[in-house]
Amino acid sequence: MADALSKHDEDMEALILRSQTAWDKALLSAKILAVAGSRIGGIHLRCRASPVRNAFLSHLQHLSGMEKKWIRINPQISSSRLCGGLDISATAKAGYPVCENGVLHQVNEGTLVIALAEKLEASTAAIISRSMDTGQCANMYAGAGTQPARFTVIAIDEGLDSSETIPPALNDRLGLVVDLNEVAWHHTAIPPEEPNITHWSMCEDAEVSPQTLELFATLTGAFPGNSMRALLHLVTVAKTVAALDGKKTVEASHAATAIALCLGFLPQLIEQAEENNDPASKSSSDDPVQDSLQPQSEKDRQEPDKRGPDDEDSKNQLDLQQLLDMAVEKQKASDLSGLNMATAATTRDSRASSGKSGMAKSGARRGRPLGMVNIPPYPDARPDIAATIRTAAPWQNLRKNKAVVADTGTTRRLSIFTSDFRYKRYKHATRSAAIFVVDASGSTALERLGETKGAIELLLANCYIRRDEVSLITFRDVAAEITLEPTRSLVRAKRALSEMAGGGPTPLASAMKLAFQTALNVRRKGYTPVIVLLTDGSGNIDLGGQPNRKTAAQDTDILARQISMAGIKSICIDVARRPRQAVVELANTMGAEYCALPNANATNMSQLVNRHMENSKT
Repeated sequence: MADALSKHDEDMEALILRSQTAWDKALLSAKILAVAGSRIGGIHLRCRASPVRNAFLSHLQHLSGMEKKWIRINPQISSSRLCGGLDISATAKAGYPVCENGVLHQVNEGTLVIALAEKLEASTAAIISRSMDTGQCANMYAGAGTQPARFTVIAIDEGLDSSETIPPALNDRLGLVVDLNEVAWHHTAIPPEEPNITHWSMCEDAEVSPQTLELFATLTGAFPGNSMRALLHLVTVAKTVAALDGKKTVEASHAATAIALCLGFLPQLIEQAEENNDPASKSSSDDPVQDSLQPQSEKDRQEPDKRGPDDEDSKNQLDLQQLLDMAVEKQKASDLSGLNMATAATTRDSRASSGKSGMAKSGARRGRPLGMVNIPPYPDARPDIAATIRTAAPWQNLRKNKAVVADTGTTRRLSIFTSDFRYKRYKHATRSAAIFVVDASGSTALERLGETKGAIELLLANCYIRRDEVSLITFRDVAAEITLEPTRSLVRAKRALSEMAGGGPTPLASAMKLAFQTALNVRRKGYTPVIVLLTDGSGNIDLGGQPNRKTAAQDTDILARQISMAGIKSICIDVARRPRQAVVELANTMGAEYCALPNANATNMSQLVNRHMENSKT
C-alpha cells in the first residue's frame, strides 16, 4: 500500500512538473512571437477550449500590442471574404464595380487567429499560406490587383490525435508549437514577464556557430515532412532566445530551447547529453528541460561556475557535438519509419480531401459549401442572391439601354439575366458502416468468431474519429441473425460478441439477404455501407430453411447480383485453409474484392477492412 501511495505521489509530481514546464514554454513562445513577429509565421496552438487557452491568448494579445489588429476567423470562411471581392451594395449604388477589402488585408501588421484549424480546407490554407509568403493578397475580383497582407497566425488545433491536425501547407509555415493540454489552471496565475527587447533588429546580429547550424539541419532532416522553413525557424528562434538572454552568441541552452519550441517535443537529446556529462558539470535542477528553458544568467546565479571562458566554450561545444551525434543516430533509425510515415500522411491527405466521415455525395443539398456554379446542382436549386447580384453588377452600364420595361415605361435599378444566376454547391460526406457477415458454422467456427471479435473491437477503436459504425450478422443452423445492430459503442459490442455461438449447417443465402437489407437500411439513414463477408465455402440451406444445395446456390447467386446492382461496396474474405473456387465465384458475382486469409488474425482483418472503408470515402 505504501509503495502504491509513493508511486502515486511520484506520478503527481511528474505531472505537475510537466504542466509547469509546458506553461513556461508557452510564455517564452509568446515573448518570441512578440519580438520576431511574422518572421516565424506564428504558433500552432494545441489545446481544447479552456480557461488556460483563454489566458494564454489574452497574454499573447497583450504582448503583441492591444492597438494592433486581432481578427478571429472560422475554418468555413469563404475565399471572397478572405481575400476580398465585389461590394454588392456599393456597386449597386455607384453603378460601377466597387471592391471590398478582405480579412487578410484588414489584419495587415496584426494577428490572424484561426479557430478549429484542424477543420480548415486545403484551399483556404493555401490562400493564407501564399499571403504569409508574399505579404500580399490578391482580390477575388478580376482587375482589382493586390493589397498588403503581412501578419502572424495563431492556429488553434483541437484535434483528438495526429489524424486530425491543421493542413500541412499552413503547419509548415508556423515556427512555434505550443501544447497547453497538460497545463493546470493554477499555473496561469504566475505573472508573465515582459520581454526585455522589443524589435527583431536587436536579435538578428546574434552569431550562430557552424556546429549549431549543422545540428539544426540534421534535426530538421530527421523528421519526415519538414522543409527548409523549419531550419530557418530554428535559427530565428535561437537568435531571439539568445537576445532575450542578453547574449550575442547562440549557446547550447539557446539551441536546446529552440529545439523544444519549434519541433514540438521535449528535448530528450539535451537530457541524455547532460546525463552523459560529468556530474560536477550538471545543473543542480532536477529537470534538465526546465534548465534549458531558463536564461543562462539565471543558471549562473543559481550555480556559480568556476571555470574560465575557454572551458565554458568547450562545454558548449561538447554539448552540441553530443547532440549532433545522437541526432544522426536518430536520423538513421527513422529512415525505415519515414516511408511508413509518408505513406500514412498520404492516406490522411487523401482521406481529408474527401472527408473523414464517409463518401462525398455529388449534388448534395446540405453540407460544407464548395463554391458557386452557373448550373443548378440539383433540380429545384434556388440561385444564391448575393452571388447572382455580384455577377450581374459589373454589366449594369452596358444593360441600361435594355432595362426599359415595356408595360410601365420605367427603368430598372438592377438588370439581371438568366446567365447571371449562381448556385451554391455543397459537399456532404456520409458516415460509413461496416457490416460483418460471419460464417458461424462448421468445426472452425469458434476460431473464426474469436478472430472476428478481435477485429471488430480494433475497428471500434477508430470509429469515433471517423464517425463509422460496425454491425455483425452471424449465420448458422437454418437462418442468419443480427447479433449486433450498427453501433459505435464498444461496451455494447463486447456484450453482444461475448454471447455468440457457433456450429451447424451454412445458411449462406439467408445471410446474404439479411446483409442486403441491413445495407439498404444503413444507406437510407445516410451512411455508406460496406459488407464484409467471411466464409469458407458454399451454403447448403436455402431461403426456406431447407437443406438443398442447388436451391441454396441459386438463391445466393440472385442475392449476390442484387448487391452488385445496388452498388454496395463489399469484401469477400476466404478464411478456408485452402482458397476455394466457390468463394472466388461468389466474390465476382457480388462485385466484391476477394481476399484469401487462411491464417486470419484480428490485426490483419481489421487493417484490411479499415483500408477498404477509407477507400470507400474517395
